[in-house]
Amino acid sequence: MEMLKLHHLQIGYKAQGKPKEVRVLTPPINAFVNKGEMVALSGPNGAGKSTLFRTIAGMQPALDGNIEIAGKTLSSLNLHQLSRMLSIVFTDRITDAYLTVFDLVSAGRYPYINQWMQLSKLDRQIIFESMEMAGIKQFASRLFKSLSDGEKQKVLIAKALAQDTPLILLDEPSAFLDYPSKLNLLKLLKQLCVDTQKTILLSSHDLDMILKHVDTLWLMAPQMPLVSGTPKQLVENKTIDQYFGLAFEENV
Repeated sequence: MEMLKLHHLQIGYKAQGKPKEVRVLTPPINAFVNKGEMVALSGPNGAGKSTLFRTIAGMQPALDGNIEIAGKTLSSLNLHQLSRMLSIVFTDRITDAYLTVFDLVSAGRYPYINQWMQLSKLDRQIIFESMEMAGIKQFASRLFKSLSDGEKQKVLIAKALAQDTPLILLDEPSAFLDYPSKLNLLKLLKQLCVDTQKTILLSSHDLDMILKHVDTLWLMAPQMPLVSGTPKQLVENKTIDQYFGLAFEENV
């Protein structure tokens, strides 16, 4: 089953101070992600990766084409419906000094709670199950600010799991992590795909690590078409060399 499908999608933005001028970042994108897959988006800076993520998330309008999530076009979904289909983990720093881990993970249940903003017994069960899957249940009462960067990222993943969406987007989830934490995070995400059949699309510059953990790799480069394939295919046919402008010799 195709969980995410991009059909003739064009992304870009209006030129600053020139609303009638539109900058198109890539040729039309045709790509898909199957249910239960872990897919990584990578490429050099300026390729349009963040713009693509914001467009898929409905935060920025597409210039042309369609986005489908579980067979439903993005344009047909209202905000409430979208929040039950797609959860997002960005790299923005959370600075609230008094949020506990439980508070933050609980925010993932927002699309489901009643008009009085009260958590049901089922909500609480899902919150604790999500924390357990992410390996941070023991931190439930801790202040979020007291955790390490790696632990904080797991909390944000638990929040996405609590939102209970079939598709999860993660924008540079390992950006602030050391090497062991990056590795543990990728292993966790891969295991979540296997155990829950969630579909994960993440962006990352850590090419050497994602090649070993993802099912499919999407590559972008400025003004070049998005290409999709298995890590092994894209290494062997030298596509990675072409898109990054380097000689890549890592074994996959």
